Amino acid sequence: KNMIQYFLDETDYNLKRIAHLANSSIGNIQMIYRYNELPTDFNEELDLVRLYMMILDLERRKNDFREKH
Repeated sequence: KNMIQYFLDETDYNLKRIAHLANSSIGNIQMIYRYNELPTDFNEELDLVRLYMMILDLERRKNDFREKH
């Protein structure tokens, strides 16, 4: 849930976009975000983690660029 909240807070992504980028269904993402429950058939944890890592890396690069210029 915290990763999804981070995406919502730090990007312009909505739940539908997050689901698409994580190769997940919107229903699974909503279940995690709204009800704090992991669906039994949820196999996209690694995709969510990869998306989280990608966003963090982009933020780090953006900050590095700002510091250099």
